[in-house]
Amino acid sequence: MIRRWISAALLGVVVVTGAFAQQEQKPAATLQLPAAPLLPQSLGAWTLSSEKPAVTTASDDAIQKELGVKRTQSGVYLSGKNQLAISATQYIDATGAFAAFAAMRDPGTQPAPGKLGNDSAVKGNTVLFWSGPTLVSATFQAQPDYKALDTLNAGLPKRSGAAGKAPGLLSYLPKHGLRPESIRYALGPATYQRDGGQLNPSVVDFSKSPEIATGQYPHGTIVALYYPTPAIAGDRSRALLKDLLEHLPAGAKAESITVKRAGPIVALTYGQFSAEEAKTLLDQVHYETNISWNKPEGYVSEASKAAKLLVNIILGVGVMCLVALVLGVFFGGGRALIRVLRGKPASSMHDAEFIHLDLRQDLPPAANEK
Repeated sequence: MIRRWISAALLGVVVVTGAFAQQEQKPAATLQLPAAPLLPQSLGAWTLSSEKPAVTTASDDAIQKELGVKRTQSGVYLSGKNQLAISATQYIDATGAFAAFAAMRDPGTQPAPGKLGNDSAVKGNTVLFWSGPTLVSATFQAQPDYKALDTLNAGLPKRSGAAGKAPGLLSYLPKHGLRPESIRYALGPATYQRDGGQLNPSVVDFSKSPEIATGQYPHGTIVALYYPTPAIAGDRSRALLKDLLEHLPAGAKAESITVKRAGPIVALTYGQFSAEEAKTLLDQVHYETNISWNKPEGYVSEASKAAKLLVNIILGVGVMCLVALVLGVFFGGGRALIRVLRGKPASSMHDAEFIHLDLRQDLPPAANEK
C-alpha cells in the first residue's frame, strides 16, 4: 500500500510538471516609445518658432551613409527680436559626429568658453559642437548664448564607453606641431574625397573598410590608416609606399615619403618633411593591444575553465550521492519503521523461506573406497 501511495505521488508530480511545461509562453507586451526630439520647444529664453526640413544632394547621401546618420532636425528659435538657427544631426556613434565636426570646422575657430560637448568651434556668431553621437550647428543673430546651448547639450542623446568618445585612431597622430583644425577623419571614399585626400583610393582599398585620420603639420601631412587586420595593413603599407614614390602628391618631395606599419595601423608622411624629420614623427607611432572585457568576471584562462569544470563535476557527483543516501534512508528506513509499528521485524528477510542444502550432514562412505 505504501508503495502505491509513493508511486501515485510521483506520477502526480510528473503530470503537473509536464502540464506547466506545455503551457504556451506568451511574450510580454513591450511599449516602444518614440525617440525624444533633438530640438526642444524652448531653450531658456528661446522658443522654437519653426522647423526646417533638411535638404541633401546625391553626394551628401553617400557621405551620410558612411557617417551613419540616424536623424536630423533643424529649427529657428526666437527670443524677443533675436533669432537663433540650429541644426542637430544624430549619428550611430561618436565617430560619425566627430568626422562631420572635423570637416565643418573652419581655420581660425576657437573653442567655446567653458566646456560645451566633447569639443566645440566658435567663429563669429556661429557655434559648432559635437556631443557623443550628435553634431550641432547654431548661428545667432547677435552674440552667442552659451547658457542656452548648455541646456540643449544636456538633453541630447548620450552614448557610454567608446561609442561616445572621439575615434582612438586620432591618438596615432603625433601631437607636436599638429594643427587641430586641420584634422580630418574619413570612413569611406565619399568622406575621404570630401576631405581632399591625396592617396590613391584604389591603393587604399576601401573594400577593406579602413578608417583614415589626416593631420597637417608645419612641413607636411601625416596620414594614419586603420585596417581590420595586421596582414591587410602590411600589404597596404607596401602598396602605398610604392604608389607614393611613383606618383608624388602635389607639392611633395620624395625624401618626405615615409611609411610605417604598427599592428593594423599604417602611418605615412608626405610634403616638405626632411627624411630625418619624417622618421622622427613616425617613430612616435606605436600600436599597443588593449583587450577589454565586458564580463564582470573578466578574463578567464583555459586552465581555470578546466579546473572549474572538474570542481563542478565533483560537486555534482557528491550531490547525487547525498541524494541517493537521503532517498535510501527515507524509503528503506520508512519501510522498516512501518514494519516495526505493525509488530513485525524491521527486516523482511524473516518473512521469506529459502531452499538450502544442508551440507553439514555426514557423507556415507564410498562403496569402493580403497
